[in-house]
Amino acid sequence: MKFIKPKRIAHANIQAEIYRQCKKNKIRCYLEYPFNRTERNGGQSPRADVVIINKRDEIVAIIEVKSYSKNRAKRPHNWKTPQIGRYRKLGLPIFITGRMEKIQELMDGLKQLLREHVYI
Repeated sequence: MKFIKPKRIAHANIQAEIYRQCKKNKIRCYLEYPFNRTERNGGQSPRADVVIINKRDEIVAIIEVKSYSKNRAKRPHNWKTPQIGRYRKLGLPIFITGRMEKIQELMDGLKQLLREHVYI
């Protein structure tokens, strides 16, 4: 059976590469982290694609993966989803990425955040 390359990279593949880069850079992370359920969200447990954790086992940043087709001229302009709104209420930095070629830029931003706030 011939592999037909999809027009966009799967969400899980992007998460896997973020995980690999975090481990390579000695940044602690956890994939598909479930936040506490509340009555307000109907008992559903919202899941962050990736959370960044410091040595004190505190979550210091959230990474959300929003994949989109390479054929699009630019990234989706509307990141104002209910999910992102819930994350903003947590008061943590939120990094959003959707392309494999943007992961190095993401890692640079994470390293800077961790250096500035001594989160490592």
